[in-house]
Amino acid sequence: MANRIPMSEVRLAAAAVGADPEFGTRLAAYWRDLGVEPPAAWHLQYMRRLLVENGRSRHAFWGECAGARVGLAILRLEEDWMWPARRVGHIAEFTVFQPWRRQGLGRAMAWACCDWLRAQGCASIELDVLPGNVRAHAFWTAVGGEAICVRMRLPLR
Repeated sequence: MANRIPMSEVRLAAAAVGADPEFGTRLAAYWRDLGVEPPAAWHLQYMRRLLVENGRSRHAFWGECAGARVGLAILRLEEDWMWPARRVGHIAEFTVFQPWRRQGLGRAMAWACCDWLRAQGCASIELDVLPGNVRAHAFWTAVGGEAICVRMRLPLR
């Protein structure tokens, strides 16, 4: 097993989405890794939206350790759909880059995301995991996540 990295050595650093093309490249690689490859036009639209909303309702971060970019996260601040007076954090995108996996960095990044969202006044955190992403299900369960619903899609023809 690889060496564990102390959680205190992992931090979130705000990503300059518009000024740093690496963020979009890494985000596209993350989606490919999940087996989801959106059309280029969709990716461009997503990046434009992230650029407009970054620092407002969406927040893009690099996960950093010892000066290296080891992952990325996109966090959203939302009203709770059931209790609008409550603020909910949403982990929209989250990945640790390949050479840094299995060293404890994912758990440390997840807790850094939780700490940041708590500091923004969030009462809880939600995230979506693709049904076939067994690693992510295991990871988020190990971190303390629990399933609260199953989202389904019915295509209209």
